Amino acid sequence: MEWKIFLTTLGTIFLAELGDKTQLAAILMTSKTGHPVIVFGGAVIAFSLVTLIGVVMGQGLVSIVPQRILEKGAALAFIKMSQNTPQLCWGDEWPTLSPFDGGG
Repeated sequence: MEWKIFLTTLGTIFLAELGDKTQLAAILMTSKTGHPVIVFGGAVIAFSLVTLIGVVMGQGLVSIVPQRILEKGAALAFIKMSQNTPQLCWGDEWPTLSPFDGGG
């Protein structure tokens, strides 16, 4: 087994998902239903299926598109998503974070 690839993937996905909307959804579902084991099972299956789709698509794409172009495309997609996140979360009403302007 390629332990370096396994551990790198584990660490990367763990850190990327920590505090993400998936974790927040699991917290909400558990607090709403009171059935943490059932919510955990559903979340594991859902995340496994989403990951399987990503792996299959990645394997297919790398056979068509060069790795370097995929990496640049993924980087651009992440940048674009990060630019849209505040707008999706708050719309035109951005939260005030400064304690000096009376809002924080």
